[in-house]
Amino acid sequence: MRGGLTADGSLVEPLGAFEPILSGVRACEAVVFDLDDTLYLERDYVRSGARAAARWVAAQTEADPDEAERELLAQISRSIRRDPFGRWLRRRSLDPRVWLPRMLDVYRSHRPGIELGIGVQRLLERLARKHKLGLLTDGRLEQQRRKVEALRLERWPFAIVYSDEWGRQGWKPDLRPYQTVLERLGVPAERSVYVGDNPAKDFLGARRAGMLSIRFRRRGGLHAHTQPGCSENAPDWETTTVYELERVLTGQKRPQTVSAASSSGREDREIGGLASAP
Repeated sequence: MRGGLTADGSLVEPLGAFEPILSGVRACEAVVFDLDDTLYLERDYVRSGARAAARWVAAQTEADPDEAERELLAQISRSIRRDPFGRWLRRRSLDPRVWLPRMLDVYRSHRPGIELGIGVQRLLERLARKHKLGLLTDGRLEQQRRKVEALRLERWPFAIVYSDEWGRQGWKPDLRPYQTVLERLGVPAERSVYVGDNPAKDFLGARRAGMLSIRFRRRGGLHAHTQPGCSENAPDWETTTVYELERVLTGQKRPQTVSAASSSGREDREIGGLASAP
C-alpha cells in the first residue's frame, strides 16, 4: 500500500498506486463516515463529560466545582487510559465503588460540548452537493444520539445507522450496520467509500461489505498511532489532514506526500469506560 520515506519523513505512494483508488473514489455516489475521531475529536467529548461528572460530584459533596473540574481534567491529561475517574475519587477520599457508577451515568447522559471543525463543515458542504452521505457509529445508542444532536448533523442529509441497535454484537466490524447504511442510501457497495479512523474494526467491515475505505488518521485521535493488525484491517488509503481528505473525496489530484508524523509511536487504546465502550 505504501512506498518509501522521503528525507523529511514523509510517505510517498508508489508511482501509479494511488490512481486506481482515486478512480474508484471518483465513481462513488456515497460517502459513509465514522463519527468519533473522524468527524470530531473524541477527546473533546471525554473532557466535556468529565467536566459534567466533576461538577456533579462537587455539588453532592459541597466542594468547589471549578477546582473539582480542574483536578479531574488534569488526571485525564496525565493518563486517559489508567482509570482517571477512580484516581480522582480516591484523591478526594471518595469510594470509587460507590461514586464511580454514578459518575459514569452523569458522563454518559450529559449534553456534549462538542462541535465540528470548520474544515469538516466545509468538506460536508462540498460532498453534499454531489454525493449521498452516510454515518455509521459504534457506542451506546443514546450516547451516540446525543453526540449527533450536539454536532448538529441534521444540517446535512445523512443516512444514520447506530450499530448499537443490534446490541454490542452488532458493532463494527459486523456486516449488518454497513449493509444497512448502504440500503438506506440506495447505493451499491462498489460505488461507496467509507471514512474512519480505527484499524481495529473500521476497515475490515468496509472491506467485507465491498466498499472502498480511507483512514482519517487525524492528529489527537485516540487511535492515531494504532497500526493495522493484518492486511485485511488496513484501509485502501489514509490521510492525516481534512484538506487532503477533501481533495481525495472530491476527486482532485492528491498532494505528492503524506505526513508520517502520526504513523510512529506506541499504540493508543480505548478509554476504559469513558469513550464509546459499553
